[in-house]
Amino acid sequence: MAVSVDSARWLINEMVKVAWQVEEVLSWVGIFYLGKVTLGVAWEVGTGLRTHLWSKMVTRDLPREYGGRWAVVTGATDGIGKAYATELAKNGMNIILVSRTQEKLENVAQEIRGRYAVETEIVRADFSVGRTIYDDISKHLEGKEIGILVNNVGVAGSALCLFIDAPEDDIWALVNVNVASVPAMTKLVLPGMIARRKGAIVNISSAAEIFSLPLLQLYCASKVGCLHFHRGTLTMHSQLLVTLAAPQATGPIACRYGL
Repeated sequence: MAVSVDSARWLINEMVKVAWQVEEVLSWVGIFYLGKVTLGVAWEVGTGLRTHLWSKMVTRDLPREYGGRWAVVTGATDGIGKAYATELAKNGMNIILVSRTQEKLENVAQEIRGRYAVETEIVRADFSVGRTIYDDISKHLEGKEIGILVNNVGVAGSALCLFIDAPEDDIWALVNVNVASVPAMTKLVLPGMIARRKGAIVNISSAAEIFSLPLLQLYCASKVGCLHFHRGTLTMHSQLLVTLAAPQATGPIACRYGL
C-alpha cells in the first residue's frame, strides 16, 4: 500500500514538473508573440505618422533626393495619376504627363503650371496600341534627368464577362496597358537612374494582384505581372527607391499620395 502511495506521489510530482516546464515554454511563446504584435502595431503607427503627419511638417527637396528635376507620370489626367502629378509639382518637380487624351493633357498641364510654377510637358500616347508608342515617348525624355517615374496607367476591360465572351481587343489592351507599359517605361528611365545611383519608381497595381476573381480573370492576371516585375526590379536595383501601391478600388477620386 505504501509503495502504491509513493508511486502515485512520484507520478504527481513528475506531472507537476512537466506542467511547469510546459507553462514556462508557453510563457516564452506568449512573450515573443506579444512582442511581435507590439512591434507590428508600432511599425504601423510610425508609418501612419510618417505618411500623414511628418510628411506635412518636413519640406523635402525631391529633385536633389532622387537625382533629377523631372517626374514622368503615366495615366496622368485623372484620379491617382493626376494626384501624383499634382503632389510632385507641389514639391518642386517638373512634370511629364503621359496619357491618351490631348485636351485633358493640356488642361492638367496648364493647371499644374499655373498653381506651382514648374515646367510641364505633355505626351499623347495610347498605351493599348503597344510597342510603337515608346519611340515617341523616348524622344520626349531625351536630355532630361528623370528622378521619378510613376507607372500608373491601367485599364480594367470593357465589361465583366466570361472569358469566352471577352473581346479580343480587351485581351491586348490589358496586356499592353497593364503589363507591358510597366517594364517598357521603366526601361526608358532606368539607365539614367542607375548612372546617377538615384531615382524612384512607383508602380501602381491593384489588390486584384492577389486574387483570382471570376469575370475579372484577365485583369487579375495582368496585375500579377506588375507585382512580380516590381519585386524583381526592387531586388536587382536596391540603390533606387522602387515602391508598389495596390489600391483596393479606384474611381473618379483625387487622393493624395506621398513618396
